[in-house]
Formats: sequence, C-alpha cells, structure tokens
Amino acid sequence: MLNQYAKSWITKQFKRYARCENGQMSIEFALMMPLYAFVLVGSFQFWDAFRSSSKTAKIAYALSDIASRHESFDNAKADEIADVADKMLDNYLDRRRLRISNICYEDDRYAVQWSVAYKGTDISTYDPIVEADLIGIDSKPLAFLPTMAPQESIILLELEARWRPLFSVGLVDQTWSFQLITRPRFVDTSVKHDQLNNQTICPTVAEAAASGSGGATATPIESSASSSGGSG
Repeated sequence: MLNQYAKSWITKQFKRYARCENGQMSIEFALMMPLYAFVLVGSFQFWDAFRSSSKTAKIAYALSDIASRHESFDNAKADEIADVADKMLDNYLDRRRLRISNICYEDDRYAVQWSVAYKGTDISTYDPIVEADLIGIDSKPLAFLPTMAPQESIILLELEARWRPLFSVGLVDQTWSFQLITRPRFVDTSVKHDQLNNQTICPTVAEAAASGSGGATATPIESSASSSGGSG
C-alpha cells in the first residue's frame, strides 16, 4: 500500500514538473543570449568598418581638392595637408601614409615634377614617387594614371590607413587605400614647388636627361618638419 502511494506521489510530481513553465524565459535567455550578443557585436563591427572606410574616402577627396587649388606648392603647404589628414582620420587607424605628387606628360611619357611623402611612425619607409616608378607603368601600381595631353599635369594624392577590428567576429584587419587624381584648378601647366622644383613646364626627354633627378626622403605624418624629394 505504501509503495503504491509513493509511486502515485512520484508520478504526480513528475507530471506537475512537466507542466510547470516557471523559469522558461530564463532558460530561453541563457540559450539565445550568446547568439544575440554575437549578432549585436558583429553588426557594430561591420558598421564601424563601413563608416571608417567611407570617412577615409571623404577625407581623401577633400585633401585632393585642397591640393588642386594651390597655384604653387611648398613644404609648409604640404605639411598643412598632412596635418589636416592626421587630425581628421580616426584616432585608432594606424600605418598611415600620405603622398602628394605633381605628374606631367610630355614626349609620350609621364614625368614627376615633384613628390612628397608622409608616413606614420609605425612604418619603416615610404618614399615619394620618382621617375623610375613611372617606367613600364602599365605593369605597375601607378597604371591607373589617365591619358594626358602634352604639357598637361595632374595632382596625385594617395592616402592609406589600416583599420583593425575591436572584436574577433569574422573580420580581419583592413587597409583603406585611395588614389585621387585632380587637375590643377587655377593653372594650365605644372604646379611648381618652391623647394623641390620651381619649373611649370614639363621637361622633354632630353631636358630630363640633362637635368637629372634629385633624391627623395619621407617624413612622418605626425611631424611638421619639411619633406623633400622628387625630380627636378
């Protein structure tokens, strides 16, 4: 009799437990919370990557527009553009590189009138463009240069920075790299550089060979010191 009563009581308790819904939401929350957290963090990470890339592109366009409005260049103006880039880019972007160059076209070839380069302190080297960079240009990174008329010149601005995700949710380090080409707005010839090259006429092959080319150095983008380089 006692065994039958105990068996009946245990059976009722199990049925009662099976019908009980207490703690259901807590269990569902514990099961779903990791997934919700992953989706939330991942959405933020993808949004931040898109936002950072878009912002860097807009900065590159703005700097290119600023550079194209100068009738002449010097180290101080180049330093100001580098300083603006440094202040406008997101603070957590590293491996920053900025290069501003004036490239002209004559005798069926591109020529570097002048070029200055800036880099972050976490980059070992980053050099201005020199004439050798334009030889065999169809197979080089500068192959995007447009077809130009004789004595025409362009301002080439290159901006690069590395974005790193805050959380590991499927994204890896990304490098935002933009190359902007703008024609000088207020001069029809090359834009002279007071320290590097004060010539406004694109040299012919013979003239370039006679004058030779100068050395080139790079300056950290955080520094306000003058850069020098390019070809004269």
